[in-house]
Parts: sequence; C-alpha cells; structure tokens
Amino acid sequence: MPRQTTRNLPATRPRGTVATRPGRGRRQPARSPYQYPYPPYGYGGHMDRDGTFYRSKGQLNRAQAARAIRRAYKTGEFTYNVGRGAIRHRRRLAAVYAVAALAGTGIITALMPSGIVVASVAGAAPAVFAGLKRRSARKRGEDAKLTPGQIAGWAARIATALWLPLTAATGFAAPLRLALVAGSAVGVSWWSVHTRPELEPGEVEEPERVGDEPLDPFNAVWMTTVGGPSGMLSGSYLIEPRETVNGWEAVIQLVRGRQRPETALGAIALIASAYGVDPTRVMVNRMPDGRADQAQIALYLANPLQDTRAFTRPSLDLETGWAEVGTMPDGSPARWRFFEPGSGPCGGLIFGSQGSGKSALANQLAAEITHSGIAVLWLADGQEGLSMPDWADGGAKWFGYSLRETRRVLRAAEQVMLNRQQRRRRIKWIDDKGRERRGRASFDATPEEPYLYVMVDEWPIVAQDPECRRIVALLLKAGRKVGITCIVIGQIPSVAEFGGDNDASVIRSLASTTNVAMFRLAPADKASQHMGGMGVDGVDPTSIPAAFPDGTGTQGMGYLRAPGGTASTFRSNWVRDPIEWAETSADIDLEDEAIDAAGERYLDWRERYVLVDDGEDDPADLEENEQQAAEHGTAAPLSRIPHQTGPRDQLGAQVVPIRRDQAINPREGALAILRGAGQIMSTAQLTTHLNALLGAEIERNAVTNALRRAAENGEVIQLPALPNGSDRSARWQAAEDAIEDKQNA
Repeated sequence: MPRQTTRNLPATRPRGTVATRPGRGRRQPARSPYQYPYPPYGYGGHMDRDGTFYRSKGQLNRAQAARAIRRAYKTGEFTYNVGRGAIRHRRRLAAVYAVAALAGTGIITALMPSGIVVASVAGAAPAVFAGLKRRSARKRGEDAKLTPGQIAGWAARIATALWLPLTAATGFAAPLRLALVAGSAVGVSWWSVHTRPELEPGEVEEPERVGDEPLDPFNAVWMTTVGGPSGMLSGSYLIEPRETVNGWEAVIQLVRGRQRPETALGAIALIASAYGVDPTRVMVNRMPDGRADQAQIALYLANPLQDTRAFTRPSLDLETGWAEVGTMPDGSPARWRFFEPGSGPCGGLIFGSQGSGKSALANQLAAEITHSGIAVLWLADGQEGLSMPDWADGGAKWFGYSLRETRRVLRAAEQVMLNRQQRRRRIKWIDDKGRERRGRASFDATPEEPYLYVMVDEWPIVAQDPECRRIVALLLKAGRKVGITCIVIGQIPSVAEFGGDNDASVIRSLASTTNVAMFRLAPADKASQHMGGMGVDGVDPTSIPAAFPDGTGTQGMGYLRAPGGTASTFRSNWVRDPIEWAETSADIDLEDEAIDAAGERYLDWRERYVLVDDGEDDPADLEENEQQAAEHGTAAPLSRIPHQTGPRDQLGAQVVPIRRDQAINPREGALAILRGAGQIMSTAQLTTHLNALLGAEIERNAVTNALRRAAENGEVIQLPALPNGSDRSARWQAAEDAIEDKQNA
C-alpha cells in the first residue's frame, strides 16, 4: 500500500480532528490544548485569564504586553480627545470650568486652618480687578453704561466674594452646597444661551456625515450653503475648523482641477451670508506655501483691521529691502519690498477710489524712501500738489507741481538713466572667481550713488500726455539695472485709464510685477475686467465696504501683493504728520554726474515753484512757449487742468478754478475744464478729470448728457470721435475756443 502524503488530505479537515506534522497524513482526535501537539513536536501549553491558548510562556508574555500597550494607547487617545475638546470649546465651557474651580477652592479653604483669610482674598480678587479695569475704561472716556453681560458678571463676582468666606467658616455646610448647585445651574444656563451668538451656525436638519462621524457645526453650514450642490464652491469643505480668541479659522479644501484660490477669494460675500455676519469679518487668503487646491479662511467676532495703527518710525531693512507698511488680519506685518539686493529697486502700483487710503500709503512710502539714506525721491503730483502737498518743501528732491513740471521730472529721470547706463557699462570689476569683467548689470545703492524713486500720483491725469507715458514705460523696462524705478498711483487699474495705448499696457504690466496695493473701488468698476494679467485674479476690491458696521471708515484697508507673493488682506499704517517726516528726511542727493544729466530745471525748480505759488507764471513754461512759437510759428496749446496757474497762449479763455470742497455739477465742471484747457477733449478725458478734481465718481453717461445740453445752448461744440485708438468717445470743444480757431484759420 503506498504511503499517504498531505496531497491525500481533504481541503477542510473534519471537525474534531487535528493534523500532525506535514507528510505523515495521520488523523488523530482533538486533545486538550495542554497536550497539543503530541511529542516529539509538542510543548507545554499556556493560557491567559481570557482562556486564550499560547504555545509558550514567551508568546503569552508578548501577547499580554501588546494588550497592555493597546489599552494604554486607547486611554491616552481618549484623554487627548477629551483635553482637545476641552481646549477647543473652552469659551463655551468657561462657565463649567469656573464652577469647578470655585467648588475646588471652597473645599480646599474649608480644610485649611486659616482658610477664611485665603477665601476672603480669593473671593474679593475678581471684583477688585474688574473694578479697577472699569475705572481705567471710564477715564479713557468709554461708555459707562453696563451691558446685560457685564451685569451678569458683576453678580457672579459678588456671589463668589460672599460664598467662599462662608464656606471656609462653616466647613462647606449643606446649605452652601445647595446654593452652589442652584447658582451654577442658573449661571451655566445663562452662559450657554447668551455667549457667542454670532458664531453659532444655523440649524441643520440632517448634517452631512463623513463615514460614521458627523461634521462639525461650521462644516455643516458650509456643506449646506457655499460648498453644497448649488453653492459657488460646490464640493469643497473645511479642514479642521478651530476656534480662536477672536473667532474661528480653517483651511478650505477646494475641488482639484475645478476650483482655484481665486474662486474662494471671490466668494467672501457669499461666505459672510452663509454664516450671517458682516463681510468685513470674513478673510480669505491664499496658502502661505502657494498650494493651488487650498485657501485659508478666518471669521472674526470683530475685524482685527478695524483699529488703525500709526506710522511711528521707518522700518526699511537695508539688508533685505523689506519694510513694514501695515498689518495683516493675524497681526503679522504687511511688507513692501523697496529693493532687491544684487538686482535693483522695486517699483509698484497703488490704486483705489477717492478716500480709500492711497495717499496714506504713499506718504508712508515717501517717508521710508527719504529716511533710508540710500534713496532719493522725485514726486510728481498730477493734481498740482493737492494729493501730497506736505512733500513739496522738504523730503522730495523734486516736486512736480504741474503737468508740465511732471513732464520735466520724467524727462530728467530719463536723462539720469541714460547717463548711468553710459557710465556703468564701462565699469571694470573682479568677480568672486578672480576674473576681470566689464559692465554692471545690477545696482546696489550707496549714499554716494543712491536709488532714484519717481512717484507719480494722480496717474490718470498725467497719462493724458503721451510723452509722460513713454518715459514711465521706459523707466519701468530699463531703469532697474541703473537704480531707477517708478511707483504709479491711480484710481482704476484699467488700460484705458492708464492711457489706452501700448505704453499704458506696458506700465500696468511692469508696475504690477513688483508691489501692488489694491484699495476699495466703486461697485461700478468690475475688478475682473481691470486686473486680468496682473497676477491678482480673483481679488475683488469692489467688495471692500466704505465703512465698518460701527460706522468707522475702512480707509487703508485693501489687498497687498509683494514681489513673489500672493495678494492678502491688509490695512496700511496711518502717517499722522507727513510734514514731520518730510522735514527730517536724510540730506542726500544724486551723484554729481546724475545731477548734471538732470539739467538746470532740477536745480532751479524751487525758485520757480515759489513764483507759481505766488500766482505768477512759471519761467520754464514761458521759455517753452517761446521755443514752440519759434519752431512752429505759434505756441502750442498748454496741456493743463483748469485750476493750474501759468501762462496762457489764448488770451480770450479764462481759467475757472475748481476746488474739492466746491459743490459743482457735471455740466459746470466739464465746461470749466474745456474753457481752462483751451483744447479739444474727449468724454473719457473729461470724466477722468472731473473724478480726480472733485473727488467724485461721476459716470461717463452723466457727463455726455450734460455736454449735450450745453451743446444745445451753444456753449460747447460736439466733434466726431477719432476713428482709431482705444478712446472712441465723442470729442468736445468750448464754443469760444472754436470761434477763435476759426478766426485764426
């Protein structure tokens, strides 16, 4: 009979039998575990308290150790979750913690020999501290009327001050225990009803679930509104929402391949609506690491940017080129980069509507530049110095007080750039490998050869001059290698407002590659149409309100994007006294070769500014008129805004002054500009001038209708629009100017 092998054994062993060593094929009845398996292959059996059998003592010990480790891990995990929940919900459970602390203090003082003294001090301390705090608040002029929450707090402090000494004196008697239970029930109930009502999410009948675990309350609201099937961020959800002292914050996990951080930035108003709060209390920013599938969100009880911070001192780091110009929602500083070591200076673009805070940031940048000790500021104000007048008599080494003077400033900057190019391309130097090289392609400033920052305020007015547009575009393209750059300040970042041609596109594109500050825009200005290609897609300055819920203004609140970073919400610092910083600026100037290249107008501008300020004609303007008359036979019309002082080549026209505090309608304003300018202007140009001069936000249609009525009365003449160019609006000319032109012809 052939020998049996394991191949002949059935796949499933019959119940009640066991198999011995493979290859034997013998079938034996089941034995007691202490006798399994039989010798010569057997061991002594071992069983734990649960009845589980182990072949050896070592296996039993290892199993018991593993079980102990698992139990310790579960105990630690439970303790961690309890502690985490206690910390996470500390504000909601504050009343419970206070009751527990009060009971513990009462028991300890009742057992102490001199507990009544300790209990009296511990009970009176909260009331004394609150009283001193309230006294200091009343000295600061704050409201002295108690709110319901403050009344409840004082009632709790007084009850504590009475209950603790009685407990220490009576040894925690039964009536005092009953009083503690009753008072605690009332206090905890009141706290649970009245605390943090704004952050309590709306009721959700059937919140979404992840596996067997329900979502947290904040995520439940998100999944039924913004992240729901019909929401703007459908499919997104919050990662680990966590409460903070001033609200809660989380990370938004976006749907990969379908949503971007820009999408979340544009949904701030909807998020605020979902949680029932004011939009100024919702902050959405890109992730610090630049992830494209996530965004940061924070919802605050009170907007942390509501309190403005004053500019106290320059903060420019001369080693890195960064300066602190404001505050982020989390309290960290908002930074502007002035220069990059080993490369050159960084320009910038600032825009926003009237009263949004542009000039406040510009004053701060001017203070940083003039106090750095390695930079010179040339300031051109297209509105004749009305935006930043404090820098005319100090701080700025050249102040462009008119449109013509602004053109001279820019022409001089171009000559300085060309002069430095000629000098620096001949420089010989030794690199780190000992090689002799020629020409410097970067610029690191020194007090002897400083940076030159050309800041142009009210750019829409200056942009009407093609020469100014050409020079600013050139400085932004080629000036950095020789230490020259521009900071452009305007109202709307559209190509049309920047001049409407190729130079305007270049200026907007290059200025926005460095620093960009975006303040509040009017709702009529669609940000998505004006900021495409600027690297800040999704940011909507039109969503910034004009005031906070308490009525205070939001001046200085906007979005800031530094070179290499992402646009984030910030609020700029406030310069209390710009004149002080202008008068105490560093006394440095350009190198002698650059001053010679800038020309005589750089040296005599202050004398000419005094004459213009006294109402006299600018000698430089008169000289230009004479030169134009000699070259062309007649002086060209001056490109000027109505309130400018200076010579007129048309004696019949009268300059009509316009002031910001003057109440004027679009018709009167447009007529004043046409008569003062003495030249043909389009509807778009007139609208830009009106908005800049009056500090208003007048629609182009209103100006068109006003001019049509003036044309019916014979005050203006309508001319057809130019067939080419981006400005296709109608052109207008004052009637008296048209009659004079006809007579001269």
